[in-house]
Amino acid sequence: MRNFNSQYGIGLLELMLAIIIITAVILGATKYYLVAKEAMKITQAQDIVNNVANAAYKWVEGKADFADLGTTIQPLVEAKLLPATYIGNKISPWGGSLIITTSDPPDTTHLRMGFTGITTKAKGILQNKYGVCPSTGEFPTLCVDSNGTFFFRSP
Repeated sequence: MRNFNSQYGIGLLELMLAIIIITAVILGATKYYLVAKEAMKITQAQDIVNNVANAAYKWVEGKADFADLGTTIQPLVEAKLLPATYIGNKISPWGGSLIITTSDPPDTTHLRMGFTGITTKAKGILQNKYGVCPSTGEFPTLCVDSNGTFFFRSP
């Protein structure tokens, strides 16, 4: 005779509980991955900013300002101050390009550099690290404006 009171397999309640737990773990792992990925991009941007700033300051030694640099990073690469990988459309950690120019309106004592595609969160973190550019008056040696553009002052 067969016993109808015994259970085989798992019930619907156990299955739903397992699905909820697995979903929570996947959501947590995804959130952690996205946060870690953005932190990595910010670190890469800081490395690029530091490398370009150091190269620009070495390049401007003995010169009055950044006037000869123009709007490209090419002179820094040609002077072997930066690797050739810095030339191209995908240098930005956010998939965009690296923009380098003298300040707007043209002020050759300041060099302006920005990343296209930078996120709002990254702008805020970079501003906390490098300082916010004042709206008027003298710029510090390195600062970030509200658009995420970096300004370097020639020494």
